[in-house]
Amino acid sequence: MQNKRVEGISKIYLFFIDGRLEGGCTIFEKDGFGYVETIFVLPQKRGKGLSKNIIKYIFDYFLSNGLNKTKLEVWELNKRAVGFYKSFGYNEVEKSLMFPGITL
Repeated sequence: MQNKRVEGISKIYLFFIDGRLEGGCTIFEKDGFGYVETIFVLPQKRGKGLSKNIIKYIFDYFLSNGLNKTKLEVWELNKRAVGFYKSFGYNEVEKSLMFPGITL
């Protein structure tokens, strides 16, 4: 059987401590970049450094798979996430107009 890497397929990782879900992430590879699609930490588990451990895990995963460039998208209004990603060296390269949705 051959092991073949497929681009654009998301991988979901869940992080447990003492058997309890604490957070997770969704990542994928495309065009030579590692993409951070989602990082989440349960509300009651925030403020304990788990998101930092998750992003470090993601970076290690990308590097071990030959990806040394990453991209992500984050809503400008999500100030907490924007600050978090900037603290790891991400910077804004493009702004897109997004509509968060409506109630029908």
